[in-house]
Amino acid sequence: MPKVRDLICILNADFNLDDTIAYSLWTENDVEKLVEQENRNRRLKDDPEVYLEHEDIDDILELMHDENDPDQGLNNDSLYSVYLEISGNLQVEKEEDVSIF
Repeated sequence: MPKVRDLICILNADFNLDDTIAYSLWTENDVEKLVEQENRNRRLKDDPEVYLEHEDIDDILELMHDENDPDQGLNNDSLYSVYLEISGNLQVEKEEDVSIF
């Protein structure tokens, strides 16, 4: 999984401090804001809220990074798409844990 230290190493090795760049940076806070919004929507529909562990948030960011479409870039749509995939997988795991057999 990409870490801040990895990006710092790349920037230090390949760029001058005065270089002009463009970047897109997504963090844990972005995922948490998305989950807060999703939970507000769920409360309005009386649906159960979603709770993510720190590892789940890391998984979302990692998958978002790994599945980056260069034509689309990293944006809210790609974050939401990965969130749906990860949260759907978590729901399936929880349902399997509840099995009485």
